[in-house]
Amino acid sequence: MATDIAKHYTAKRRKKIHPHTVRNTLHDQGLTVQQVETLTENNREKRLVYAKARRRFPWQNVLFSDEKTFEVGSGPSRAWQNPHDRVTRSSFRHPQKLHVWAAAGYYIKCDLFFFTQNLNSALYTDIIKKRLTEKKISTRRMPPLPYGKSGLFCKIILEFINQEYQCKL
Repeated sequence: MATDIAKHYTAKRRKKIHPHTVRNTLHDQGLTVQQVETLTENNREKRLVYAKARRRFPWQNVLFSDEKTFEVGSGPSRAWQNPHDRVTRSSFRHPQKLHVWAAAGYYIKCDLFFFTQNLNSALYTDIIKKRLTEKKISTRRMPPLPYGKSGLFCKIILEFINQEYQCKL
């Protein structure tokens, strides 16, 4: 975008400016670049088909989980400075990281889980075990599950959790 603006400016004003100048000027005005996802018509149709197929899916029986990584102690790597009065700060090539995991569903909300090692299947299984067996889980009273085609899978999962982790949901 900055390249296009610089070219347009140069063509109109007959004065050449660098794309960096455009970026810096826009940044100074408080503007930021935001990437917008554009979907093809084919992708839109696929998403609509997917959503319609799951319109009556029992989402209350699903536990959603996610993790986020934070770089601890990292900051901006570059800054405009006076060459005769530079501010220096130490930086690390690989800063420490703090990972946070959480899960929530219709009937359950787990507390945050903090860890520093990389997430792999063994750690993920350990997190699930720890969070689903804690007394801190916030639950609402679960109504009887409809043990139809989709409910049967939920029943099997809940029984597995109850047996393996001694956790009554």
